[in-house]
Amino acid sequence: MRISPQEIIEEDDVTFLAGWMYADLFLAMMVVFLATISFIPEYFGNNTKSTPDAYNFTQIYKKPMIATYEGFNGELIAADIRAFILDNNLPPDTEIVYAQIVGSYNKGVESSSQAIFRAQQFSTKMDMSNIDLLYNASTTFSSTTSVPANRVVVKFTFASNIGVKGIPQKSTNP
Repeated sequence: MRISPQEIIEEDDVTFLAGWMYADLFLAMMVVFLATISFIPEYFGNNTKSTPDAYNFTQIYKKPMIATYEGFNGELIAADIRAFILDNNLPPDTEIVYAQIVGSYNKGVESSSQAIFRAQQFSTKMDMSNIDLLYNASTTFSSTTSVPANRVVVKFTFASNIGVKGIPQKSTNP
């Protein structure tokens, strides 16, 4: 049986729509991302005139604490953190928001994964030592060969809550 040209069904080619679908997906993902983040200070207001309204935001300090340790000593780390806060005149409610722990290794003897494992063990010991300022810290691990082997480098980034009474004024600086 032979098929006549009228009986051949032509299918539409929709491959050209793939680019538009990708662009729409990207746009939807961007909208979700923007909806989930907030750059607006947290507002603690009230409806009475007896107490002024207050705004609260977190100030992250630019100067981090960087220290190298050979072995773990929770008391020494806590003392170093307290000394750093005092030396840099940070407020008493300062806490660590970011902790980067870097394990060192000797390339000829061990791999970088062993250094990262050493950094993770160090972090576990810090958690078990109950250093109060580390409760809300986000932690990352990495490795390096630029520090003598079997040492751990910690980098702590500090932040504190800042309250502003009244409505924040617009800056006049250009």
